[in-house]
Amino acid sequence: MPWSATFGAPTPAPDQFTSVDESNRLFEFTWLEREGAWSGVWIPHTPGNLDGLYEGRWSQPGSPVTIAQLAIRIQGNDVIVRRTQPQGSCNYQGVLAPDRRTVSGTYTCAWGRGQLPWSAEIQWEP
Repeated sequence: MPWSATFGAPTPAPDQFTSVDESNRLFEFTWLEREGAWSGVWIPHTPGNLDGLYEGRWSQPGSPVTIAQLAIRIQGNDVIVRRTQPQGSCNYQGVLAPDRRTVSGTYTCAWGRGQLPWSAEIQWEP
């Protein structure tokens, strides 16, 4: 029989966060991401683990494909993504839409030009 425990942390109000099961379920699916001219595909690193670890691949016409590791955290409707690749790291912040299929927000990269917009569509499977 599965069990869990939390030590030293207050329990959030029910309306403050979605259930762990509901948020983690989003980690089952591929995310199609856009940032400017770049199109990204974020694929769960280890499908079935629901740990928020992804591999991202970005492309745009005339540029080589970029590959990075992603760590996604969802708390309520807030989405935080940490992207790590040889050139440095990026931090994404976004908001999950009420339909739980789209995310939009801003991101910054170590090599970047300040905050830029990004969005993603979560590819829910039937």
